[in-house]
Formats: sequence, C-alpha cells, structure tokens
Amino acid sequence: MSQRKSSDGGNIKVSRHGNSRWNQWTDSPGIDPDVAWDNAITLGNHGLYCEEARYHSDTETVLFVSPSDQNENVDESGDTRVLVTVIDATTCKSECKSAINQNPRS
Repeated sequence: MSQRKSSDGGNIKVSRHGNSRWNQWTDSPGIDPDVAWDNAITLGNHGLYCEEARYHSDTETVLFVSPSDQNENVDESGDTRVLVTVIDATTCKSECKSAINQNPRS
C-alpha cells in the first residue's frame, strides 16, 4: 500500500485493489491514483457506499475513499484514509452521474 500526504490535509493510502482498478480504468501512467485524488472534485449525493467519492475528469473515473478503521492493513493512528477502489465514471449508476453533472468543474 502506498501512502502520501494529500492536499486536503489527510493521509491517503492506496490499497492494492484501488491501484489495480486505477490501472484497469486509466491509461495515465504519469498520474498515480493519490495524485488524481488531490486533483479530483468531491461529489455530493453520489449514492455510493464510501466515506467520500471524487470525480477525476481527466481520466473520467470516480475514486472511493474509506476511513482506515474499515481496513485492517493500515496504521493505528486513525487519521489515514484508504483509496479503496476506482470506477469508470461513464458507466456508474445514475445517482453518481447526476452528482458529476451537477458540479461546475466536471
């Protein structure tokens, strides 16, 4: 699992699954998923099961983060969140698409 300080002030770790899905849905070898997270927009009312979801317009993906207490493979500090998966924004469910379309930056 990789880790770096995110621009929103928290630590973001990327799970193996999150990294695998990032590689599946993108062809952006120069951008890591944690960097995409920092550059993505937060989605409200997205209807997705996660603590926070963000839309990354350059790759048309939605990135999911969960708190560390839901993942046994993180440190004990409790302030680390884990990027757990990435989905293709063009095929996400309608509530998620609506959240993307309601954002002025998307």
